[in-house]
Amino acid sequence: MATTHQHNPTPEVKELGKCLALDDNQLRDIMAKIEMEYKKGLDPVTAPTACVKMLLTYIRAIAVGEEKGEFLALDLGGTNFRVLRITLEGGCRSTMHNKIYSMPDSVQQGTGTEVTWTVKKEKKRQKVIGVKNKTPIHLNEKQSVLIVIKNVTNIKIHLNHCV
Repeated sequence: MATTHQHNPTPEVKELGKCLALDDNQLRDIMAKIEMEYKKGLDPVTAPTACVKMLLTYIRAIAVGEEKGEFLALDLGGTNFRVLRITLEGGCRSTMHNKIYSMPDSVQQGTGTEVTWTVKKEKKRQKVIGVKNKTPIHLNEKQSVLIVIKNVTNIKIHLNHCV
């Protein structure tokens, strides 16, 4: 059965919605404030007290679709760990194969070495293209990543051990 929607709001709904309507100047003001908070979050001096936490990344360029090569991507989730082998073929073509592994509590809450060896067991000679995680990741340098896991522990993965 189809659901019908009323397109003419009642006077009560109109009254309640008035406070949500913003004009262009108000939207520009909000945009400026958000941008200012982003900048505070990126500045090492103001980052600790910033409302919006930002982490620097070392992405050097945006993909254009002509990239070629074979890469390894890691997805460190809450209970699983996914390894993806991605082949970029140029011309915006790619193939992807992935495998999901359970990550035991001992590894999730273990040392960076334990995580590194878990990753290393599942890789060949691909390059790491990226790490996706539901928690903040801080890139210290090109070959090192600090993953903050819900204030429980810090795990440092040395990517040069994996590549």
